Amino acid sequence: MRRQHQRLAAVRRQMPREAGRAVCPGARRRRIPIADHQNPGFGHRLLETSRRRTPAAPALHRADEAVSSRADCTRAARRPLAASRALAQDRAMRVVVLPSWYPTGDLPYAGGFIRSSALALAEQGLDVTVMFPELRSLLAWRPGAGSGDLSERPDGPMREWRWRGFRWWPRERHGTIAFTSAARRLMADFVAEHGQPDLVHAHVVLPAGAAARKLAEIWDIPFVLTEHAGPFSMMTATAWQRWGTRAAIADASAVTAVSPALVRAMRDQGVTRDISVIPNTLDPLFAETAERIAADSAGPSAHVIRSHEAPRFLAVSALERGKGLDVLLRAMAELRDPLPAATLTIAGSGPAGAWLRPMADGLGVRDRVKFIGALAGPAAVRSAMLESDVFVLPSRSETFGVTLIEALACGRPVVATRCGGPESIVTPECGALTPVDDPLALARAMRDVAANLRSFPPAALARDCLARFGPKVVGRQYVEVFQQALGRTCAAAEPG
Repeated sequence: MRRQHQRLAAVRRQMPREAGRAVCPGARRRRIPIADHQNPGFGHRLLETSRRRTPAAPALHRADEAVSSRADCTRAARRPLAASRALAQDRAMRVVVLPSWYPTGDLPYAGGFIRSSALALAEQGLDVTVMFPELRSLLAWRPGAGSGDLSERPDGPMREWRWRGFRWWPRERHGTIAFTSAARRLMADFVAEHGQPDLVHAHVVLPAGAAARKLAEIWDIPFVLTEHAGPFSMMTATAWQRWGTRAAIADASAVTAVSPALVRAMRDQGVTRDISVIPNTLDPLFAETAERIAADSAGPSAHVIRSHEAPRFLAVSALERGKGLDVLLRAMAELRDPLPAATLTIAGSGPAGAWLRPMADGLGVRDRVKFIGALAGPAAVRSAMLESDVFVLPSRSETFGVTLIEALACGRPVVATRCGGPESIVTPECGALTPVDDPLALARAMRDVAANLRSFPPAALARDCLARFGPKVVGRQYVEVFQQALGRTCAAAEPG
């Protein structure tokens, strides 16, 4: 730890000093101060000070008018909440999605389910912008590395605004301080260019929920909080986290969670307010696959069974202890006699791979288990699922289980553990549930489902998946919650 702090100190000494403490992301790599929203003169006083202290005074002087104009636009765009709602009646509801996790170049799977829910909102006709502060460890900084870079790009029917920077407080567990600061900069730029949004949809209470609470305080924008994280107790591990979590949940216009199990976990941590359950939804690629299979069960995506004696099992997850893949390997060892030709494919990467492969050798199942590493995107995951017979998720804890609904969308039955989220997904009509950490029960369930594959018609599985987790269904549920939240906010804002 001491060496890490020494290295961080060395990195900070190498980084160039900025002209001001607050940076305007709209400057597009030009490091200029921005006026404080509560104190309009702050930015200009800071600018005058920086002219005296830095040799870059001419550039800052030229930027003075841009700063003043941007601050004026921001203040003008902050209209009363009731007026904003009236404007929303004449145009599409403008929603800013603020995710705690989102796909990046280094972590392409992080928060993919949040992107799917944002796309579902856009398909409902909402004007959706995903606003993501992508913060990296300060240890990743190198001379010439971008810091404070704002990128904008279209993503199908929605927009994506991404601010890339660094976490300046490495010991802060959820990066809430740096995340909130970056979110404020993004929102200031967004309001200046597009006007004030009608609502912020934050995903996960820390850090996005805490940041949305701050944005609501500054711009008077209601926010809806959707919780995904588990175990939820990690959001209340310290006194500061407990305060931030409770404040964000208390101030949200509405709170949703992705499964009843997560609602129970939140109740165990003292959350008493109303919580709606809205599940995660399918990626557009899987939704399209489900629609095709549901419409034509005899088509090329139909389930082709090789043999009841040689079922193909598939597991797609990170190689971590919490995913229970060691239990799955023991279950495969139990299936050696009843299903000697059964095969298992494990897709994913992670630290547990170092001991899972030797474990497969020790159990004598290495010839029937294939580790294929991480799959490159949803298309590769879909291909692997379509080539399998049964999907297995043996996790020790899940708040939902997105891979389960993806397998159902591909018309494949599933076997999972009673670890939280899967209990609201898996029914006797689409698969089987087993206790956690029970390889014998898992092996029996895998054998029974494989022996009765014709009892799980792909078209029926796909139709049921779309009816419960399709983008249209989930998108409508969120729109209803948003409308109720805006209605309650307007009613509270109106006098009398």
